[in-house]
Amino acid sequence: MVMPHDLLEDNSTLHRHLHAFCIRPRINFESQQEDEEVLVTLRAHPATQIPWIVTVIFLALLPPFLDVILASFFSSLEIFFFNLVWYSFLASYAFINFLMWLFNVGIITNRRIVDVDYENILIKELTGSSITDVTDVTAVTTGFVRSLFSYGDVFVQTAGVHQNIEFLKVPDPSEVVSIINKLMRR
Repeated sequence: MVMPHDLLEDNSTLHRHLHAFCIRPRINFESQQEDEEVLVTLRAHPATQIPWIVTVIFLALLPPFLDVILASFFSSLEIFFFNLVWYSFLASYAFINFLMWLFNVGIITNRRIVDVDYENILIKELTGSSITDVTDVTAVTTGFVRSLFSYGDVFVQTAGVHQNIEFLKVPDPSEVVSIINKLMRR
């Protein structure tokens, strides 16, 4: 079996876990330098998205049952408007959660490590460090669910006053550590 860190040597691409773990993706990012190549992109494991997806499904199935109760108090036009507002908010909730998963990304290049975090749609935090400033990389996988789905947290410690970088709930954290360690030895 070919391990992801072995793919760094050739130009093969690998997308796993619904694009939450990508080796050599064909992407660019806003602060990328000309001679910089994206080697790995990381997002939260898809299993971490299950709670909000289940919530959306449950809340999408709720109005037909409420409509029966509300029919004795409101007209059909009012119930239609209530359902329209309900599903609009629900679609917004689902869309925002999807965007938060999509845009909270960790990027490992041949020159540096970048962590892009959105707290909400309007607040973006960008943390980066060159590979040469990395002093230690740690993977933490705790609990039954994280072990079952093979995801965890990766903490990258940097030298000096630079901020430390965290990739939270990413797939195969030990492979991420292996890739960063391999880049540090180069």
